[in-house]
Amino acid sequence: MFACSFQLRLLPPTLSDLPDLSGPSGALKLWDNPLSLPIQDQFRLGPEHLARYLAGDAYAAVYKRHHGGGSLGRAREGGGKAGGK
Repeated sequence: MFACSFQLRLLPPTLSDLPDLSGPSGALKLWDNPLSLPIQDQFRLGPEHLARYLAGDAYAAVYKRHHGGGSLGRAREGGGKAGGK
């Protein structure tokens, strides 16, 4: 058995695109991760709040700054959700 030291601090903005994130059958297991305080706050309010926060421009800017504008950041800049909305 081995211990994994990988922990999440930020979540990809595209996580908000998952249809089951805020649905009744959705399950998002985030415990034991040092998530940023804004993510923790939104998660406490409920999955719908978290999804809206992750999809917003303010979070996209935070994520882009942290990840240096990687491919997920560029996808968000190109018009939001995948599938052409």
